[in-house]
Amino acid sequence: MKKIVLLVLAVLMSCCFVFCVSAKTHKSFKKLKPVVINYGYHYNGEDVEQDLGAKLKGAKGYKNVRFVYYHKYGKKFYKVGTKKAKGIKSKKLNIEWVKTGRIHQYKVRAYIKRGRKKIYSKMSSIKKIFIPRYTAEYKVECLTPAGVYKDRKTLDISFKITSSSKYNGDTIFKNNNMDSFDFDEFRKLCTYESKFYYDNSLPLYEANMKGPEDEVSSLHHYFFGLKSYRFENSGWKTIPENGVKLKSKQTIYLTGTLYNEYDLDEKDIYFGGQDKSCNQSILYFNDSIYEYKSPEYGDLFAYVNFLEGKGTGYYDND
Repeated sequence: MKKIVLLVLAVLMSCCFVFCVSAKTHKSFKKLKPVVINYGYHYNGEDVEQDLGAKLKGAKGYKNVRFVYYHKYGKKFYKVGTKKAKGIKSKKLNIEWVKTGRIHQYKVRAYIKRGRKKIYSKMSSIKKIFIPRYTAEYKVECLTPAGVYKDRKTLDISFKITSSSKYNGDTIFKNNNMDSFDFDEFRKLCTYESKFYYDNSLPLYEANMKGPEDEVSSLHHYFFGLKSYRFENSGWKTIPENGVKLKSKQTIYLTGTLYNEYDLDEKDIYFGGQDKSCNQSILYFNDSIYEYKSPEYGDLFAYVNFLEGKGTGYYDND
């Protein structure tokens, strides 16, 4: 009888110990705080998708941990998915149809199950993730005076570009090595029409400008190549081969050269600049020397309009 009583007491003490450990474990889990991981975004051919993850330090030893993700829409957070943990990290969660040109806010919390009951951790801090818009917006100022530059085959011009929207992605201006281009060979191989509508694979810009006097002005086509850059309070530097990056809300100064080498009849260079009497004064940027880092393919077409003082970068799917 005495042995039976001792056995019952041992079982009760064991159950009490397990209960206490279990209660302590649950209490410890409730104090843990996960962190949202940004794995970036990608374009899947139809829309932009955000890839998220999470980690929970101190979760080692817990079984069947799951992470619940929340995305802010308007003023509230809504549940957008649940993922199992792999170690202390969650498997990757893919969120579809994420809008560009916005700062998205996410948070996450973890839970474990004890029977039918869910034991939740603390909620994570809010993770803000910016996804740039498809198009970039620029403020543009030409620093070279408008006019007819006599007996010139080349003209160095400079201008200022500000990535005016905080929702722009990174813009990259590349060095196109224009000085090494063989214009004599180009004239031999290309027809008159192709000089105006050249193959986009060529590392060139095209600039379309009109002369300063409307009644006598004619359309002039020039090639254009970037040469150097500087930021505020910095000196001029040659643009490296891999380009120079312009971030959102940042200003860059650029210099480049206009070329009319392809046309032997052109003796002068007509530069419109920001002269309002000109009908057109636009630089078209070829995508082989310009990139705009958007959620789509990354290589975009762009132009800057000196007369209007603005520019745009966008994906050209033609």
